[in-house]
Amino acid sequence: LDSVITHYMWCVQTVSELTLCNIRAWENVGIQTFVSRTLNGTSLSSGIKIQSLVYAVDIVGHESEIVKSNGVIVDVTQPIPVEMIHLDINLASNPSFELFEGNYMLLENETDYSSFCVMTEYVQLLNWTKKSDSCVIVLKSNRNNAFDGRSFVFLNGEISQNVSSLEEGQLYRITFVTAHPIWEGNDGANNEGFVQIGNERHVFLVYTKQDRHTAQTYDIPWHHHTFYFRPVLQNMKISLGSLFGNAGLYFDDARIQKVNMLKPDSNQTSGKHVINHIVTIHQWSSVHASWHFVDSESPIFDYTWAIGYTEGSTEVQGFQSVGLSNFAYNYNVSLPHTSTIHVTVIATNAAGLMKKIHAESLLVDKTPPEITCVNDGIGDDIDAQSESEISANWEVDDLESGLESCQFSIGYQLYGNELQTFQKIPVELRLLSKVFPYDLLFMRRIYVTIRCKNKAGLQSSLSTDGVIVSNLPPVSTRAKVNILPLSNTEYMAYNGYQKNKHTMRIKWSGFEDIVGLDSYLVSFKMDNNGDAIITRSITAEKQDITYLVLTGLDLKDGNYTVAVQAINKMYVRSDQVKASITISSLQPTIERSSTLHVSINNRTVHISWKDMFYEDRDTFYEVSAGTFVGSADIIQWQETKNTFITFFIPPRIKSIKGLTSYITVRGIYANGMFNVVNHRINLSDI
Repeated sequence: LDSVITHYMWCVQTVSELTLCNIRAWENVGIQTFVSRTLNGTSLSSGIKIQSLVYAVDIVGHESEIVKSNGVIVDVTQPIPVEMIHLDINLASNPSFELFEGNYMLLENETDYSSFCVMTEYVQLLNWTKKSDSCVIVLKSNRNNAFDGRSFVFLNGEISQNVSSLEEGQLYRITFVTAHPIWEGNDGANNEGFVQIGNERHVFLVYTKQDRHTAQTYDIPWHHHTFYFRPVLQNMKISLGSLFGNAGLYFDDARIQKVNMLKPDSNQTSGKHVINHIVTIHQWSSVHASWHFVDSESPIFDYTWAIGYTEGSTEVQGFQSVGLSNFAYNYNVSLPHTSTIHVTVIATNAAGLMKKIHAESLLVDKTPPEITCVNDGIGDDIDAQSESEISANWEVDDLESGLESCQFSIGYQLYGNELQTFQKIPVELRLLSKVFPYDLLFMRRIYVTIRCKNKAGLQSSLSTDGVIVSNLPPVSTRAKVNILPLSNTEYMAYNGYQKNKHTMRIKWSGFEDIVGLDSYLVSFKMDNNGDAIITRSITAEKQDITYLVLTGLDLKDGNYTVAVQAINKMYVRSDQVKASITISSLQPTIERSSTLHVSINNRTVHISWKDMFYEDRDTFYEVSAGTFVGSADIIQWQETKNTFITFFIPPRIKSIKGLTSYITVRGIYANGMFNVVNHRINLSDI
């Protein structure tokens, strides 16, 4: 202060070096208070820390103390991308909401969710805490609607849980799925939800419109969400919720996973350093990406990312800064089907050095896998079986993005899961079998459902038409078999008799089987003869009555039996149901010595023909009478089992005086054969 400073002396040295000014010697820089120099011929190693030394000299030559800067690290390397490995261990408790106290609702039985929070009884999710003004409903489904397990929650409000044993500063990933509740009249705007880790909150969108596939197969269009965080404490509160004012959201499969880093490699530009995926539902898409960089010399202070149709391009989204966040998402993109997108990430460190990396290309696939068929059994589709091993085979493919995973479930209804919830299977598998206790299957229709997801995150499911499990034969208690007699005359054969020896007509009905009938086995044989004359297998049609006509026969007179057995789709036979018939070529004969007896009393005529025919016990008679030959104007075709008949002269015949009546009596056997007696009589002579 007593004299004027004439100049400053400045030099540069390594912080850890004992020798002063080993990088640049002392230099008089005049009265400047800043200085910049190029180090010619001197190479500074990346990572070393250098500092400036300065002292002042006054007009009389006095020197001040040397002042040192706090130093700067020399950084000539870009940030280095690191590949992330997500551990399988899930740190979240009760992640799929399977554990709870209280009542749940069955999704298939609910149509009006608007009254959920008014009518529902109290339910407590284990390991989760409900905010006081929130509505939480546990939903179950027998149609595999849950993303994981059998349960998921409807949430209007917020639930949370404390996650312990976290490593401070370590990177963690939290994932979960959400969906918009689908019910009639709830087709509003896209809903919003949030996830909060400590004081850090992230808001996400949920698209509301179902696509064609999910509307047809009961699938819920689940949205996948991915976020990262670094805990500042070992115990942190994780919250999930819907933003108030909307209709609530479905939540399922919450996962918290530790992320490990592979050894940094500055020479790698592999797309594996950026994990990205697309969520596509109907015509709506979102792009999600995550990454990690390290820089040991200077801190990274900014990440930017962009989306385009070629590597490094920005047609979909220009470069946007996300600060120090190692993940980003864009919920407002419309991507053409089968287009290819590329995500580019730039990391910038404090030295201004940047590193650009590109993710592996993503194919935009808006169509789910195509499951062309799911058959019960190991080959062609079966409808029934007796074994306790449930099998299914199927065909599935995805020509655009390829299959990522497949699962199967087994239940008592289409898309059901009562016997088994979804279990993962290899994507190349096309046949599976599983054995269950027989009492769980007996007399039940069992359905197998296949669900596959492609690499675009879209899934489809298809169920078999069901297989009935039973070892019981068809039920024949109400079955009836009839032989329809054939006659060679105009008179119908009856009572199990027929004259025709060459054709047999059979009908049956009433066989029942829960698994369905496959065929009938029909045998026809002569009584007291061990060998069947003919045996036929008849395919069972879906009709109440089945007919069979046997032709080309050459039968003898005698008694015959037809037996019918029903065979179900497991080829188990029922008891035989039988019917009998007698083949008879006999014809009634006339005793010529006997006569027809006729008497009349006041226009009432009595006729008797006892002993005129050699009778059979199944003989019946047909009587006609007329006023001229072949006529029947008095009586016509009167049938009787008796050997007599009484009839009246009709009023239209005014007088019987001189009246001649022509009477015809036919004796008819049950086989339809007959003989005729004609008689002429003058009624006035009686």
